[in-house]
Amino acid sequence: MLATDPGGDAPCDLKGIAPLLNDLMGGQIDMAFLPMAGSIPQTVIDGKIQGLAVTAKTPHPLFKQFPAMANMKGLEAMEFDIWAGVQVHKNTPEAVVNTLNKAFYAAVEAPETRKALEGSGNLVLPSRTPAELARIYLGDIERYRATAKSINLQVQSSTRPNHERPHRRFPARQTPGPASAGG
Repeated sequence: MLATDPGGDAPCDLKGIAPLLNDLMGGQIDMAFLPMAGSIPQTVIDGKIQGLAVTAKTPHPLFKQFPAMANMKGLEAMEFDIWAGVQVHKNTPEAVVNTLNKAFYAAVEAPETRKALEGSGNLVLPSRTPAELARIYLGDIERYRATAKSINLQVQSSTRPNHERPHRRFPARQTPGPASAGG
């Protein structure tokens, strides 16, 4: 989505969060889009990286001071949420799917589970039916497919270790946008 902005360059040549975080904290890259879950919130709280904005429509409950990118001039279309769901084989009987759906939502809503999830930066969303989740999932696929097509995104492979890969930087921007987040 950011790469569709004229002057934007969005390289994706790191494999995984750990190398990405190392390069961000070490100053080898200027910025990164990171999930606000796992160790990332504590890394921001500890000041090892600086948060600038969120890609969701609304601020994150742990970081209300970071604005939504969609509210920034020139980035109105920038919305990206990471969500997780449990998937089963397409031939799983509907009754089994519904039973599993209810069981998983009950587990997530259990106070100790909810507390653990929210404590690590995850947001617990309201329960949804399998059909509602399928619509969200398919809608996301179409949106990201259209974005990839609009920038002619091509799969690239490399056999070089991460430390040997060239790191490209974002060129200077003409409009206000995210600044360097490296620490």
